[in-house]
Amino acid sequence: MAGRAAPATVVTVYGFLRRPKWIALTIGVVVLMVGMVDLGFWQLRRLDTRKALNAEVRQHGAAAPAPLDSLLGTGVTLATAKAVEWRTVMATGVYDTADEVLVANRSFDGEPGLHVLTPLDLADGRTLLVNRGWVPIATTVGGAVVVPPPPTGDVTVTARVRATQVRGALGPRDPTTGRLHTFARADVARIAEQLNRPVVPAYVELIAAPGQDTIKPPRPLPLPALDDGPHLSYAVQWFIFTICAAAGWIAVVRRQLREQRRSASAPRTAGDGAAPSTKQTA
Repeated sequence: MAGRAAPATVVTVYGFLRRPKWIALTIGVVVLMVGMVDLGFWQLRRLDTRKALNAEVRQHGAAAPAPLDSLLGTGVTLATAKAVEWRTVMATGVYDTADEVLVANRSFDGEPGLHVLTPLDLADGRTLLVNRGWVPIATTVGGAVVVPPPPTGDVTVTARVRATQVRGALGPRDPTTGRLHTFARADVARIAEQLNRPVVPAYVELIAAPGQDTIKPPRPLPLPALDDGPHLSYAVQWFIFTICAAAGWIAVVRRQLREQRRSASAPRTAGDGAAPSTKQTA
């Protein structure tokens, strides 16, 4: 009997799964599971990317400071400058506050603010964009952000190389023409358009000198956190959600099957259309 029950169960399940509402439910669950599995693997890919970045930051950050020309000299482009990102460089020049610009929507310890990019005019005629650090939005006078001025005269800076920032798929756009004071990102090419002089194909972030006050703005930017972030836990969550979706679908099918079995085994009454029994007496 057990051998006959299994095929009968399969036939029963197959029968109600062919109904339109069950077809729609099954397709929806499968699509949901595929999407969640893809999100899980996407988080794993992001984890690999973050580990690679952390390794690059550690390796390049451990290298000895080098003259600017040795890393970002003639022949280096916006694309190839990426190869020396996070290296420490030294450069000497004069700050040009007249062409100083801000990068909006930058937070520090959870507080909103901006980054200050000040051109440093070098002796060879080129200009290096220096991110002097972060200033809070709260430091405003008459609606304008107050930015403490940089040192005057010849200045030697020690900074880490950063590749130009590019717009993502959903990021804000900067106007392609006109002179801007505030940008959405540190786009070296766009900023260079309004400087009208050769610009080094990368920008740099000032590194705080020993004993320097890092509380007063502009505050030097620290290195990014060199941990794995939440990507692994997010991936595990997506895979768990996938298993839950599959288990939920199985539970619903089993409940439907039990209900059909109870309906089939329930005794039929006269109200169900069964012929009433007759009893003859002698």
